[in-house]
Amino acid sequence: MQILAKQTIFFVALMHCVFAATQPNYPATNALNIYRPSIWIISSVCAILIAIVILLLLNMSRRIKAEQALLDSEQKLAAQLKSIPIPTITLHYHDNAFFFTNFNDEACRLTDDSAAHMIGKRADTFFNQANPQILIDILDCYKHKTIIRRSLNYTNMFRHGIMHLFTTYVYVPNDIIMVHLEDVSEKLKLEEQLQQSQKMEAIGRLAGGVAHDFNNLLTAINGNAELLLKQVFKGDPLREGLEEIKKAGDHASSLTRQLLAFSRKQALSPQVIDLNDVVSEMEKMLHRIIGEDIELVTNFDPDLELVYADQSQIEQVILNLAINARDAMPRGGKLSITTRTVTFDETTALDRGIIQQGVYAMVSVADNGSGMSDDVKIHIFEPFFTTKVEGKGTGLGLATVYGIVKQSNGAIWVDSELGRGSEFSVYIPRSRVSSVPDDESSRKELLRGFETVLLVEDNVMVRSLTQKILQKNGYRVIPAADGHEAIEKSSAHNGIIQIMISDVVMPHMSGEQLKTQILLHRPDIKILFMSGYPESLVNTQTSIEAGVFIQKPFSSETLLKKVRALIDVR
Repeated sequence: MQILAKQTIFFVALMHCVFAATQPNYPATNALNIYRPSIWIISSVCAILIAIVILLLLNMSRRIKAEQALLDSEQKLAAQLKSIPIPTITLHYHDNAFFFTNFNDEACRLTDDSAAHMIGKRADTFFNQANPQILIDILDCYKHKTIIRRSLNYTNMFRHGIMHLFTTYVYVPNDIIMVHLEDVSEKLKLEEQLQQSQKMEAIGRLAGGVAHDFNNLLTAINGNAELLLKQVFKGDPLREGLEEIKKAGDHASSLTRQLLAFSRKQALSPQVIDLNDVVSEMEKMLHRIIGEDIELVTNFDPDLELVYADQSQIEQVILNLAINARDAMPRGGKLSITTRTVTFDETTALDRGIIQQGVYAMVSVADNGSGMSDDVKIHIFEPFFTTKVEGKGTGLGLATVYGIVKQSNGAIWVDSELGRGSEFSVYIPRSRVSSVPDDESSRKELLRGFETVLLVEDNVMVRSLTQKILQKNGYRVIPAADGHEAIEKSSAHNGIIQIMISDVVMPHMSGEQLKTQILLHRPDIKILFMSGYPESLVNTQTSIEAGVFIQKPFSSETLLKKVRALIDVR
């Protein structure tokens, strides 16, 4: 307005000058001189009116150009929005509030095409319901005219559920805020699955290591108990205590097998099996286990694909899942076991945690019990995690199931809600072989012998026990605590040593390295390895061939049969 006033005064002064310069010099008595003041007033008013009209026209032209420039800018911004590959919206600040002005195509898809109803409406109410932090960030972006980035949870007002968004707020001239809403929910889900997988793998390695060390102890406990039981007659007051020790040792061995199964290091004996037959054979046992107050229902797929797996391990999976379901129904209920052939493509395989797409045989165990919360489902396959009261569970049941399924190249999936029961679905890839080799001849073997045995074991208890077993059955034993001592004693012995029994993992020199050194001097010696780790793991991590291995803890009979079989091979 000040500029307009100055321009008007200047224009009036200019008009006065022009008027004065163009007027003739009349005598004082002339009528024009008498009316000269009135003429000046009229001319000034006209000049002012003309100036105002001209200046208003000039300003109107400028405003039209500015509005056209703003329209061109908005159209250019709208065109840029369409090319942005992530959901993007724009807001305009007006009358102390933000209003929706545009949604690109991706934003329309994100909002289920509800964007058209939002344009022109206030944004504060919408964002306060979705996540108040969004509005706070928009205000900060507007005030400081900067870029703000934030990762947050966002309640989708157009779809049910929670989304996780990575949001970017950009200030654009003319009081416009551009908001990028990148949905990273699936990415975070995959990251969480990877972290959980890594966590389970780390726990598995720990469990496998614990089982290995524990097996050394159990070898001594079970073996000595077995030797003492052979020396104690029935009715002896010591026998009952020894039997309890042996029973506890066997139970502990079962626990270590479960730990090894969880860590995927348990030795498997796979064969072609029909899951329908496996479940059918288990029905009577399952009825006894779950009790009379729980109804057992089976639904078999008559065209179910065969699988190549360890039947005893699959039976343990079904048994553990059935026991878990029973415990979730303390007042009775319904337990359903269903088999079905399932084909997974790339998308559905990923959804179920399956690495390879293809055809799978599925067996599911479902109950209508208490169900589980999402927090519990995250931890259910971890060893020693249990929701049962103390003394009612070891926390290894589902961990064992997980390990066996993974070791069988399968997958397991759980669907559960509090108060609505649970369903565990196990997927095993269909068999690519139609038969398995026949069992070897089951001829009777003489367990006693007279040969010389070089026994190499760093664990004193295991070495002492093994020496006792062999000596009681006629063998001559040369004990050694490590590889170097074994080489020394072998060199000092003038006679024949028919077989060397050696631990795989020992300090200073491994069993595999010892084998190389011994064969240089005794090329005809037979070698038997032993370890707390299963044979499958030892074979994959060393060059030790299959068949010359015994896993701890072992019984006297198992050891003697293995030794006799190797010595008798010509």
